[in-house]
Amino acid sequence: MARKDPPICETCGVECTVEHIIIDCLKYADSRSKYSIPYQLSEALQSDLQSNTNIVNFLKDTKLYNLI
Repeated sequence: MARKDPPICETCGVECTVEHIIIDCLKYADSRSKYSIPYQLSEALQSDLQSNTNIVNFLKDTKLYNLI
């Protein structure tokens, strides 16, 4: 949340944003599929229990959970 430019994704060479990680990054494609993460950020981050569970499991599976 600092006012710095986001880091560059080592896999894709683009800005490493929340949207990139959850929707686009090739490194996490298998985990996104495993947890049925939708291709639209607004759908992936819905406020229902299943969407929240899927995102948390995705973050844990990708080892990103401990970074937040």
